[in-house]
Amino acid sequence: MVLGQRGTHVTGSSAALTLLGRWRLRVGDQEILLGRRERRLLACLAISGAHSRDWLAATLWPDADSERATACLRTTLWSLRREVPGLTCVTGRLLKLATDVESDLEHLQHSISKIISGRQSTPAVDEAMRAVPSLLADELLPGWYEDWVLLERERLRNRQLEALKAMARQALDAGRPRPAIQYARAAIEIEPHDDDNVLLLITAQLDLGHIADALRAFHQYRTRLGWELGADPSPRVRGVVERALASSTSGVSRPPNRSERRPDRTRTAAPPKSVVRL
Repeated sequence: MVLGQRGTHVTGSSAALTLLGRWRLRVGDQEILLGRRERRLLACLAISGAHSRDWLAATLWPDADSERATACLRTTLWSLRREVPGLTCVTGRLLKLATDVESDLEHLQHSISKIISGRQSTPAVDEAMRAVPSLLADELLPGWYEDWVLLERERLRNRQLEALKAMARQALDAGRPRPAIQYARAAIEIEPHDDDNVLLLITAQLDLGHIADALRAFHQYRTRLGWELGADPSPRVRGVVERALASSTSGVSRPPNRSERRPDRTRTAAPPKSVVRL
């Protein structure tokens, strides 16, 4: 690890702020170590964008009165500018990160926005597989429990979930059920109780003709809902499975009861697309 020297300046160098999985700041080839207050200020600006000093003071020091909070912010800014000049700038009455500072959170949010808006075409299967880890990025600032971090952490996970669903639907529409399965499973990791997630998974499995896998996914979902929420799958989920079973050659017209044995892994022909499409 290379420690940044006092006065390391951002201008003319690339500054990279890491917020996913850990906090880290690099300027050029140097890793910069800052105090807790300075780290929190930079993270807050990266997460929340430009804000007034009053807002930043109240957010970062919520238990202090306004005078004390303002003094803390003033001291933190002075220390930060002394240690690493050029990380922040002022526009009007707003304080923000300098344009030379990039964050991994910003890059992830940009990618998610492109996916959700539909401006990104469905990637090839191998590229789609590699895209999943980027949407399951490390947790935002793990171990930080301030309200402004918790709110953004939850918002980010919801956006990741929305993007994974969009990618699964795009893959299905393009006739690529295998990457759709990967995206649906990743979405289930984020929100295991969402009907849409399990429906995307079951639909992709049925598109491949994997009736047994679709049944297993349904059974696991039903068990999970029962144990954790005391609920049953919605009629929408049950209907998709029942129609697929009725159209298959297995002769089974309904999903198995909890007391019945698990279905074997025999794979049958895929039912008609009009039956299994959601």
